[in-house]
Amino acid sequence: MTRDSRNYLQNIIDNVADPIFVKNSEHRWVDGNKALFQLLGRSEKEVLGKTDYDYFSKEEADVFWAKDEEVFASKKGNLNIENLTDSAGKTHIISTKKAYFEGLAGEPLLVGVIRDITELRETQEKLKESDEARLKSIMNYSGRGMYIKDIEGRYVQANKVFLEAHKLKENDILGKTDLEIFPEIAAQHRQNQLEVIRKGAATEFEETFVDDEGFAHIYTSVKFPLFDANGAIYATCNISSDITERKQSDEIKEKIMDELKRANTELERFAYICSHDLQEPLRTINSFCQLLEKQMKDKLDERSEHYIQFIMEASTRARDLITDVLTYSRVDIELEKQQKVDLEGVLDAIKSNLDVRLKEVGATITNDTLPVITANKTQMIQLFQNLIQNAIKFCGDAPPTVHIGVEKKEEFWEFFVRDNGIGIQPAYQQKIFEIFQRLHKRSEYPGTGIGLAICKKILERHGGNIWVKSDLDKGSTFYFTLPRMDSDEYYPA
Repeated sequence: MTRDSRNYLQNIIDNVADPIFVKNSEHRWVDGNKALFQLLGRSEKEVLGKTDYDYFSKEEADVFWAKDEEVFASKKGNLNIENLTDSAGKTHIISTKKAYFEGLAGEPLLVGVIRDITELRETQEKLKESDEARLKSIMNYSGRGMYIKDIEGRYVQANKVFLEAHKLKENDILGKTDLEIFPEIAAQHRQNQLEVIRKGAATEFEETFVDDEGFAHIYTSVKFPLFDANGAIYATCNISSDITERKQSDEIKEKIMDELKRANTELERFAYICSHDLQEPLRTINSFCQLLEKQMKDKLDERSEHYIQFIMEASTRARDLITDVLTYSRVDIELEKQQKVDLEGVLDAIKSNLDVRLKEVGATITNDTLPVITANKTQMIQLFQNLIQNAIKFCGDAPPTVHIGVEKKEEFWEFFVRDNGIGIQPAYQQKIFEIFQRLHKRSEYPGTGIGLAICKKILERHGGNIWVKSDLDKGSTFYFTLPRMDSDEYYPA
């Protein structure tokens, strides 16, 4: 290399902002740029030809020497974060990139480029302190118990909610593990933390803490990992809520549900008695009245015949009433038996059931295309049949016409049953859905007054509702809703 070219290269190197140095295999500084001497606070003459031990502390020199030896031994470069103290005693944090090369005469040399990152580190520390203060503030005002543990399970931060819940102070917990603070539950909590570290993802646990009085508090805890800049987990964070009261409430609810199940079982037994044992005496009374009327026909006067007829009608009404009460009471029991129900098929079954009555009164029944829904089939037959029977029963002079329609809404089906009957006064349009409510004398319109109450209960237990719009002498329209399911099917014409 000529003298001019060397000077040219030196000028370039001297104008580089980062300090650059060259060392030989004896670890002596043999070259450097202006930025290097400025960093060291020493002149070129004070540096060149010397080793690190000539002006650095033994601790610093040992580190530099060992890293240099790695380069000479492997003939490969390395990158190191080191401390360097200048002539004024100021310590710098430096990032040093070292590489191996051979000089013009083939001698082994090491070139290093230094970047002073002292200010960067100071800024990072300030940001870290600021972030920690911000995190602490967020934790304290979160309203839930929060703490952070390092990967060894030591508490490094805990908020006020957590500390107050366990009657602790920050100094009582920081740097300690659960084994030192909560020995009864330490093993399970450590196992949960290790699971989060293993998964590297947020996980929810149900954990127990025992207070000073030995009372166990149950918490739902969400634990998640905290990652450093390199993507490695350095800690875990926990957010917990005391659910002790809720768990106790759930236990009470569970006991109540058990009681309800037992009560339902008793109700089923009662329903069986109603459907068989209680109706049997009524059938007997009716049968013997008919037998008495037949055998004593020529000996009975008009009043006696009237009494017998009254007894038979009363026993029939009692039997019908028991049957309807039984139907009403079994709505909740039967609700669990839900399936896909084709309402077109339900309507066909009802027309078949009422065939004789429909012909007697000359009734006409029409309908929109009805969907396939998820419901209790038996109760859907009861629902539609009760509404159709009412439409036929409360008709005027004209033959009854009934239309069943449906409209598909976003979350539910809205059905209607429209008739041309006698209508309902506005004052009674809510009362008719109450049990045993009648608007007419039995002599005018027979029935128990339970039919619409059964409809209402069926719909409420299915998550629906029912209401009516009506004008006297112009007919009534009963509207009702049923929830839509993803599995429901609808094929409109």
